[in-house]
Amino acid sequence: MDPMQEVMRSLQELTLEVQTLKAENAALKQMVLTRDMMAQENPPLGAALEKYDGSPKKLQDFLDSYTIQFTFRPTLYATERAKVGFLIPYLTGNALTWATPYVTGTDPLLDNYTILVNAFRNMFDKPDIAFSAQESLLDLQKGSMDVLSYTSKFRQLANETG
Repeated sequence: MDPMQEVMRSLQELTLEVQTLKAENAALKQMVLTRDMMAQENPPLGAALEKYDGSPKKLQDFLDSYTIQFTFRPTLYATERAKVGFLIPYLTGNALTWATPYVTGTDPLLDNYTILVNAFRNMFDKPDIAFSAQESLLDLQKGSMDVLSYTSKFRQLANETG
């Protein structure tokens, strides 16, 4: 094959590849636009989500509120990164200070919600919560509580024991 023909063939291949990449890029842009529009049209479920400042007492409620969002809107938060990206803007104070180095870098924590939650627990959860919950569970008595209240308290304590 003549060198000029080879250059022309390579140019045609490159042109075709550029067209393919442009089409893929346009499709990805549309997907992102659609996702962003869905997020705007689908505000958080229930009451407005609370911001989290690093308080150990508020950690479980904070994480539970996001679990509810992710459970009932699986298509909106289909990836681990989407879950992490949704949660990060709700951090303030010590929690934001702790998260900032991760967010500004390329830490794998950004791509895995479970790793983020475990890191949160290691940093902000009271270490004695599980022990305290075990003690409370052993001391739990129905007494004058109705069955629903007793069951709810039991489940809460059982969950806190890990």
